[in-house]
Amino acid sequence: MSSVMKNILQLISTTHIYMNKENSTVNHHLLGNIAVYITHLINIFDLNSYVSDADDICSTRSTENQISTVNVEDIPMPYVE
Repeated sequence: MSSVMKNILQLISTTHIYMNKENSTVNHHLLGNIAVYITHLINIFDLNSYVSDADDICSTRSTENQISTVNVEDIPMPYVE
């Protein structure tokens, strides 16, 4: 695994720890920035054929020729658990 992917996974793991802290207020703006940053990195490496813009996080685009039964939320799960 490349060092870039290791760093992305570390950022995701650290974010999960931050989100699950007891008795703390979560900074939603920070989480949004992290999501945009990770989406941007994934797009740089052309790993996400569904999302073309950071504003489209967690959404998919369907075209007439594109039919997919893949749940895009399931794709990263082996890496973030």
